[in-house]
Amino acid sequence: MKNIIFTLLFIFCFSFSKSQTTDKDNINSDQIAGLCKVWGLVKFYHPDVTKRKIDWDKVLIKKYPEFSVNQDFESYNQNIIQLLDTLNQKSYSKETTDEQFNAIINDKIETLDNFSFLSDTNKYINRISFSWINDSIFSKKNQYKLAKILVNYKPYESKQLKGNTVVKHKDNKFEELDSITEPYRVLGLFRYWNIINYYFPYKQLSDNNWDSVLTNAIPAFIKADNYESYIKQTLLLSSKINDTHGRILYSTTKYDKTTSDQKKKEGYVPYNFRLIDSNVVVSKVLVDSAVLKLGDIVLKIDTTDLRNFRDSRNRYKSYSTIQSQTIYFELALTNTYSSKFNFTIIRDLDTLSLLETQLVSWKTKWESKYNKGAYHYSLNDKAGYVDLTEIKFGKLKKTLKKFKNKEIIVFDLRGYPNTVAWLALPHLLSKKPKCVATYYKPNKEYPGTYINESKGMRYRFWLVKPFLFLRKQYKGKIVVLINSEAISQSETVCMMFKAYSNKVTFIGTPTTGANGNVSTIDMPGGISFWFTSLDWHFPNGDQLQRIGIVPDIYVKETIEGVKLGKDQILERAIQFTEN
Repeated sequence: MKNIIFTLLFIFCFSFSKSQTTDKDNINSDQIAGLCKVWGLVKFYHPDVTKRKIDWDKVLIKKYPEFSVNQDFESYNQNIIQLLDTLNQKSYSKETTDEQFNAIINDKIETLDNFSFLSDTNKYINRISFSWINDSIFSKKNQYKLAKILVNYKPYESKQLKGNTVVKHKDNKFEELDSITEPYRVLGLFRYWNIINYYFPYKQLSDNNWDSVLTNAIPAFIKADNYESYIKQTLLLSSKINDTHGRILYSTTKYDKTTSDQKKKEGYVPYNFRLIDSNVVVSKVLVDSAVLKLGDIVLKIDTTDLRNFRDSRNRYKSYSTIQSQTIYFELALTNTYSSKFNFTIIRDLDTLSLLETQLVSWKTKWESKYNKGAYHYSLNDKAGYVDLTEIKFGKLKKTLKKFKNKEIIVFDLRGYPNTVAWLALPHLLSKKPKCVATYYKPNKEYPGTYINESKGMRYRFWLVKPFLFLRKQYKGKIVVLINSEAISQSETVCMMFKAYSNKVTFIGTPTTGANGNVSTIDMPGGISFWFTSLDWHFPNGDQLQRIGIVPDIYVKETIEGVKLGKDQILERAIQFTEN
């Protein structure tokens, strides 16, 4: 009798465990992609969800097993009906006419009464398509049922979305989970894909078709049956938007606890590195008696081939431009930590293997990168230098007063401004306000559409003006030093120089090409992702995203210059001022 009971329990437990996972060779990515789009439409356009009358995440988690294996047409559509039937049917009483349905699937949604505002193309822009509703995987009944949500839609104050130009998508991160099971992994995929689909203004600039990204990601997320694999798939997914703002944030230590502990126990590599002509070059030495020298070309750190490391790392990071790939690769190498380092290098055409046992602290590493020396000084009789990434507001006032008779001021913007000193620039350079940038902001009432803020940003704030000392604006020439370390706000400051001075020259290499306020996507497992949520561009409509600020004078840095410890961009600027 005991053997019979044991056998029955074993069969039950085995069957139960099988029901919680997908037969990974029997999935239909198109069907699950269709479910993702249905789920996203309801999430953003049905009042039961936007008003949080129903937990739409829990509905998906509960219903997902019914969709996790390949189904015939009738079964799939019956499951879609049952999913939609969990919603209040009274919320959309109007039936969909053939004319309305055709307008929706042919991307003519502005012809619907409740979307007619989109006809004003000077004020609004539509970047969402609902043509997928006409996909052949859906029955005609379900196609009209989905269109009905849009036909009956009325804007509500969403309890999911907060903020104005920065839209906060506040969702449950499910941080308490011991493991990320398949329904939660799929939820993570659905959340990310839909928020980008409805709220990422640069989707059309991506290298990837967003529908194809979804279809390809589905089997990968299903097979990612441990936390580390899940993290890798979310990183791979975020890389497809081509946005350098698209970085991962942790609110749990499940994944990065080991690396955090290592950082405490071990030290950082005592060098900084630059990537020049695809070569990793030692650009700064942070300890005495170091085994490496300026200009050494590093082939390997321990057993890691740096060319292969660069390729594999780029696969899991989101980059707007090639130059942003470069700077973040340099940072990754510069922030390497261990107890010792075995280097394989090229020096004077010889290949050497060298062991480095000296380490530095995080403080030393940080100071080596960001403490660049004096924030202001005279370059020569004609020109003065100001590091706009570090100088404080009060110091800037005194410095510009000292430089008021200089023919040229060189502003260094190779990095991110750590102060608000740049707010003084519009008052310094012009008496009249000028448009620095215009932008489209997300329309929270109609997800997927954007509002044109054509008046733009002028950055002349009343709180700054009383503190400015100059009664006359600076009329001399401006030189701005730039490179790929200039991102986001730095690029806005560059746009400010362009707007407020007709005598500005940019010297260096292109900036990152990622600008606009940042929003957050919360994912199951205690992680979040950033992405750019404003379509930010020049007043004439020219694009900055994925291009950056392009220098007027391009400086190609050389390994020989690094060996000599030269700041090659600054030296080119000094040459420019002397001529």
